[in-house]
Amino acid sequence: MSVNIKVHSSHNMKFQEVTIVEDDAECPRGGQVLMCKSVGYECQDSGDGVQKCLRRDSSFLDKVDNKTATYWAKCSHTDHSLPSKCLGQFQCIATDFANKNSRCYPPDVWRGERAVAETCKSSDGKKNECDKGQYCRTHNDKQECAPMPYPPSGTSYLSDCTSDGKCDEGLTCKSFPHFSTCTDENE
Repeated sequence: MSVNIKVHSSHNMKFQEVTIVEDDAECPRGGQVLMCKSVGYECQDSGDGVQKCLRRDSSFLDKVDNKTATYWAKCSHTDHSLPSKCLGQFQCIATDFANKNSRCYPPDVWRGERAVAETCKSSDGKKNECDKGQYCRTHNDKQECAPMPYPPSGTSYLSDCTSDGKCDEGLTCKSFPHFSTCTDENE
């Protein structure tokens, strides 16, 4: 079985484009990095041979160790006090040349500290910035502001509850070495 990933090369950096799929919708075939709209969903077999964004089983959390960070959290490949792995399809990416400012980002994030993205602009006109809830990404060989997949706070299933410990009714904020997440498992 072969997998094709849509990759763009720009200034010797490779970008895998992220496609956000609605919850319960069919996941497209192809080389994109697919992320479901809600953090608690993932593309998986629906039982009829079709990949759909379905509610994710939390058993993957059993593999989380002290080297794992959550979405958008600090990470590092050089500072051993920080985790070096990221949840899901997020990657530990440095946005600067010195490789000091690393976070768990979607793989198509623009490395804004390396070069200015003229086409990423906030609503008040600031270049190389996006409005709250958005991130600057590479799409079709240029940069754009797009909605953040899995924003760093929330109360729904598998959302990051590190900062306030709050989760929707029936969910518990479960702690891991570097983050906490809302789950339906008891601690």
